[in-house]
Amino acid sequence: MVVTVLGLGGEALEKVLDLVQSECRNLGRKPVFVTDRDEFGPFRRRRLIVEQVPDAEALAVRFPDLPWTLYRERLFALIGRRWRPVASASFGRRPDARCLAALDER
Repeated sequence: MVVTVLGLGGEALEKVLDLVQSECRNLGRKPVFVTDRDEFGPFRRRRLIVEQVPDAEALAVRFPDLPWTLYRERLFALIGRRWRPVASASFGRRPDARCLAALDER
């Protein structure tokens, strides 16, 4: 199961990690988290799998000539091929539809 936590940090992230970890344990699933932040401590403390994608919107402001949304979409496709998720859930800022669809590309 891929769980996006884009834009989340601090206490909000901690609460989501606790919730998802508990639910996945009950369902017998292993979550793979996708974040756009560089705050990995909460994931490491829990020994959770985490993948990082760029904050395409913020980067597009700084470097408008580069295709950040396409880059992020390709990263979601790689995450999908690597982990082959059976489901996905989003907390925080939801990724655009193309990124979620890219999780299913095989």
